[in-house]
Amino acid sequence: MSTYKMTTLYQLGLERDWVHSELRHLILTIIIHQNKGTKARANHILKLIEKQKLQNLRNK
Repeated sequence: MSTYKMTTLYQLGLERDWVHSELRHLILTIIIHQNKGTKARANHILKLIEKQKLQNLRNK
């Protein structure tokens, strides 16, 4: 999965609740075996997902 696709899916996940959980699963199972640049972007996306998750919990 390219870094552009990860970023796009993250953005889509801001609108659709289920996307972030699926993206997180893909990152943890598949992308962990990719090159350094992809891993770095994947870690960045994971941090953004967690930040968004915490923000959603605060807003409820």
